[in-house]
Amino acid sequence: MTKFIANATRLIKDIVFPVQCLGNCGTYDTWLCPACSNQIFNELDPECPHCRRKQQSNKTCSKCQTQTALDGLIILTDYQSPLIQKLIQSFKYKYVEDIGKLFGQRLAQKLCSCLNTHGLIKNNTIITTVPLHWKRKNERGYNQSEIIANSLTDTLDVGVNHDTLTRPVYTSSQAKLKRHERLKNLNNSFQLKTGVVLSGQNVIIIDDVATTTATLGECAKILKRAGANSVWGAVIARSNL
Repeated sequence: MTKFIANATRLIKDIVFPVQCLGNCGTYDTWLCPACSNQIFNELDPECPHCRRKQQSNKTCSKCQTQTALDGLIILTDYQSPLIQKLIQSFKYKYVEDIGKLFGQRLAQKLCSCLNTHGLIKNNTIITTVPLHWKRKNERGYNQSEIIANSLTDTLDVGVNHDTLTRPVYTSSQAKLKRHERLKNLNNSFQLKTGVVLSGQNVIIIDDVATTTATLGECAKILKRAGANSVWGAVIARSNL
């Protein structure tokens, strides 16, 4: 009965709000058609995730290694595209979970090429996610990072563990804060879950959008205290302040 109700609800939703490409083409039965997809998922020049200086890889540069616990950042695309903004906002705030699955599939392709390049050996690597405070998760209905991470497993032979970090402090949105305000806002907002040990593990932490990488850096600091060998971030898009 529950499955029947879920299928009926989805059918009604598809009739009232039909699935249609969010690009300008208007193609039905997909949120992002191949033609529009090719316009936004372009290869980005590698840069240090902290200072954003262009370099040969996406590793944290030697000058910034004392400033952040994050070892590197894998970015799928740039946030400046109006279409990628529309997709992410629809995914986060309009309950279109299928967009998150699409993002996960594309990010998995990117991660495949990065695992060996950056020494992240598969059998010694786990994927985790930036946690939401329970109140914000209830407001949104889901943690968008978890949906992205779960979609990675269809392509990657890497385990996903959502139970590494918790977010006991309800913080204000980071979106309109400056860098120093973001760092202050995040101070002590994450905790390691009881019993988590990451000795020698390489961790890839998933989020939707990175701006200053303050959130990822704070999570990386805690994961390394638990014994993580390295912590990389992987995001759908990188935005500017």
